[in-house]
Amino acid sequence: MEWLDIYDENGRRTDRKMVRGGPREPGDHILVTHLCLFDSGGRMLIQQRSGGKERWGGMWDLSSGGHVRSSEDSRRAVCREAEEELGLRLEEPPLFFKRFRIPQVLDDFYLLRLDIAPEALTLSGEEVAAVRWADRREVLALLESGRFIDYGRALLEEVFSAAEILL
Repeated sequence: MEWLDIYDENGRRTDRKMVRGGPREPGDHILVTHLCLFDSGGRMLIQQRSGGKERWGGMWDLSSGGHVRSSEDSRRAVCREAEEELGLRLEEPPLFFKRFRIPQVLDDFYLLRLDIAPEALTLSGEEVAAVRWADRREVLALLESGRFIDYGRALLEEVFSAAEILL
């Protein structure tokens, strides 16, 4: 059982917790985090979620991400998720980019430049089926074809534009 802290709409941690997947009251938010890894050529490492995943199985997604556990901050969570999903222990902390608000979810995005061969990663088979590098055009084409999780074109464009500071 995984416990999550509940946050208010301003991103302040309340004194309440919930079991992951449990019901939320109006105004309650949970915190998730995403890591967007970019290589020196401006391509993002994307992952294909395992087909057995309950949500978005087989879909392409950002480099890694997941829920922030109770008493954990989002930077620790993004590093933990990178290690769990990709077998990647981050030597340098990723750069906080932006918090996106979606209904009842606060989503912290982090950016990191890292030139690594996909075959050097150790994928969590139950969560990640494959990884590959993709440029902006390829990611947007996957989004338009319905094969990339729908974060929205504007959000993906903003992430790729922000990543230019890493190059």
